[in-house]
Amino acid sequence: MLKTDIVNSLSKEFTFRSYLEICTPTTGASYSTIDGDQLVNRQRLMYRCFEGFDDGLDCDFRTACGSSHELVQAIFHARGGVPGYDIIFVDPFHTYEASMTDLLGAYCLLRPGGALVVHDCCPPEAAIAVPEPIPQGSWCGVTYQAFIDFTLPRRHLHSYTVDCDFGCGVVIKPEGASPAADLQELEWFLLRNNHDMRFKYFENHRKALLRLIDAEQFAGRVDPSRVPPAKITESCL
Repeated sequence: MLKTDIVNSLSKEFTFRSYLEICTPTTGASYSTIDGDQLVNRQRLMYRCFEGFDDGLDCDFRTACGSSHELVQAIFHARGGVPGYDIIFVDPFHTYEASMTDLLGAYCLLRPGGALVVHDCCPPEAAIAVPEPIPQGSWCGVTYQAFIDFTLPRRHLHSYTVDCDFGCGVVIKPEGASPAADLQELEWFLLRNNHDMRFKYFENHRKALLRLIDAEQFAGRVDPSRVPPAKITESCL
């Protein structure tokens, strides 16, 4: 079973109709095998896409930049902040930063109830699971690390990995997800290496980022008389 078999099977099972593929010229390579009878609305986003690249297939969004985030943000705002894709396939450039950026961006664009499919989540050996690209042969990179970091803290998500084709991770987005919160998580991650810009972002969004409440709100929520005393055990000493 190959990665596009996972996409096509999920699309038939859940009657998905719209599809986005996020990839680069050296990843993906699967657009032609997507079931066009089922996924009638198909689009492809490609980054690290040098001028003149043409594989003979449609590419709706492309950039030479080393990250997908600018295109993702443009699509998000063009849709009025309403996620619209039923299923998104992510086959990123396999560095950690590119992989996590693609995961967070794809999740922003995925509608609640939709499915995210991620390639290279279960590398079979350490030799191909390295941060730097391998000039020839298979390279899974550290996409598996980004996928685990994305799913592990989100215990509420229904996620699993199909053990085929270097591992195909699947995430089902729950109903009631907040598009604004999803975008904010992407923006916060993008600033992780810029202290000054991250603090400015924090200043502008501190209430949402911290779920900030004032002391009066806290006092109204918590009745000290109802808080049980701490139980001291030997492990605490």
